[in-house]
Amino acid sequence: MGDAPGVDGQTSGRVVVMRHGSAEFKADAVALYVSRPEVTIGQVAADLRINAPTLRNWCRAADSGRL
Repeated sequence: MGDAPGVDGQTSGRVVVMRHGSAEFKADAVALYVSRPEVTIGQVAADLRINAPTLRNWCRAADSGRL
């Protein structure tokens, strides 16, 4: 992992981590949410730096066997 290149080819100083596409990350995120019933989906999503609707969609997919 490294810095993301900017428009001019220079690094922006940001680190881009591609976690959202990983099936393992999705499954782990859902498992974390399920294991913490006292925490809201928004709080778990914020901890993971993803949007709450994204985590909600992953939970629904896991419930229906599509994750």
